[in-house]
Amino acid sequence: MSTTTSNTLIVGQGMAGTLMARRLERAGLSFQIIDRGHGHSSTAVAAGIINPVTGRHMVKSWRFDDLLPELIAAYRDFEALLGIPILNPTRVLRVLPSVSEENKWHLQAGKEGYAPYLRSFPDAREVAPHLKPVHAFGEIQNAFTVNWPDLLSAYRAHLEKAGKLINETFDHGRLVRTPKNLTYGPHSYGSIIFCEGAGVRTNPFFSNLPLEGAKGEVLLIRIPGASFRCIIKHRLLIAPWQDDIYWAGSNYERGATDPRPTEKTRARLLDSLREILLEELEITGHLAGIRPTVSDRRPLIGRHPDDPRVVLFNGLGTKGSSLAPFWSAHLFDHLFSGTPIDPEVDCRRFL
Repeated sequence: MSTTTSNTLIVGQGMAGTLMARRLERAGLSFQIIDRGHGHSSTAVAAGIINPVTGRHMVKSWRFDDLLPELIAAYRDFEALLGIPILNPTRVLRVLPSVSEENKWHLQAGKEGYAPYLRSFPDAREVAPHLKPVHAFGEIQNAFTVNWPDLLSAYRAHLEKAGKLINETFDHGRLVRTPKNLTYGPHSYGSIIFCEGAGVRTNPFFSNLPLEGAKGEVLLIRIPGASFRCIIKHRLLIAPWQDDIYWAGSNYERGATDPRPTEKTRARLLDSLREILLEELEITGHLAGIRPTVSDRRPLIGRHPDDPRVVLFNGLGTKGSSLAPFWSAHLFDHLFSGTPIDPEVDCRRFL
């Protein structure tokens, strides 16, 4: 017999689960979140980079004008709650290796809607002394980094103190569905939101979705004499991490199932860094995690067609730091105000 009752059970405390839990908490709704710890979670090793313009063609990220105000509000709210710095405004200095790439940059910067994000002829003096000579730089503005390691651990402690954390691994076989409610162990719920990341591949409700793991590996490095606070995009990303340590990566191995770092990727990343940097660097760490990615690069959000109490919030992929705040608000409005799920992200587009 159940001994406690909550409105909602959230499975997983990565990006999706953390943002969803905070939505419920701010609304004063009853919930619990079940998570054993972050282990090989991609969120725990992510640099949390929010980059408004990406890719070889320098295209503005999907719906970024909508995402920007929501992400600022959400992460500032966590800062006020937890009393720690989380959202850090920054700029991305992108190396333009040739005249053609520089011309492409200038053309893109002149397009409608790109003025707030792209700047030509930036001041690169803080990074240039550490790089081998390059042709030119472009600057991406309105970029940020999110301090995910501290955010996850501090919010986890907050949830534990409030009695809302179940510190164990979720077992799908223990979930019992009856017409009246959902039960898991001694607890009863009105709904369950799966925020399992790449672990959703073994979820019996959603295992047929086209979601695969994209493994990323990064090196944590110390660069002698470096003190730059911006992000460098040059073959790979180099971003400030903590203290005098920099995050450098990341490669993507699609379909990967082993979350452990590999010597092969370590050597590849190290070779790339030595081709970029003037100084001999020191490796202080090697991390890996598996991100949940979708074939059409859109999140997977919504209710299961056979049981509307079973909900999915997943597929945030490599841009989860920018996507999670906006789409957690979107899902919250659907669940508690009845607004329809955007067809572009509705998980039923595949089911």
